[in-house]
Amino acid sequence: MQTQNDMYSHHNQQILNRFITTGDYPESDKMLLREMISANGGFIATHATFSTSREWFDKYRTAEKLLVDKFKRTNPKPLAGDAVLIECANGTVYENALIAYEPNSLNEKFVIVTQGGGHICKVDQSPNESLKMVIAGGYFMGVRPDDFLPEPTDSVDMCFWFWGVRPCASGGLYITRPVLRWRLKQINPDFY
Repeated sequence: MQTQNDMYSHHNQQILNRFITTGDYPESDKMLLREMISANGGFIATHATFSTSREWFDKYRTAEKLLVDKFKRTNPKPLAGDAVLIECANGTVYENALIAYEPNSLNEKFVIVTQGGGHICKVDQSPNESLKMVIAGGYFMGVRPDDFLPEPTDSVDMCFWFWGVRPCASGGLYITRPVLRWRLKQINPDFY
């Protein structure tokens, strides 16, 4: 008896084969193309029924390169798009808090979201700067730059998304990659 996972894998393989038979995707693209298809079921079900657009994959590959280069940057400092491990005075621990925004002329603190996700505004931005994102989620809080330990402690996988072509129903492509994770110097009394 065929399980739902088997049917899902078979369906993904059929879609992958449709993309490959176009001749637009060389062998070197297969693994990343397979990842894009399997990680974006809603997008693929909605849009790949009618198209095998190279534009989706090119954006996916550009986002992948951005996140990989951001993770491998030299002399890292906390940037928007990195994660933070936050321990609260009440015992709550946020292992995957996201640095949403860096200090700027309006705000002298990093803005951190404890449970949120990032929509990357443009996939072709500098990996050495804060990710330009739109953030959804909560709780938000400001943290001073000197509240972080001087080096990242480890890494964690984080999911980001961007528009495949333009804003539309099921039009977002999701990608998960490791990001640097920072830690605060002390237990934070202000988070919930």
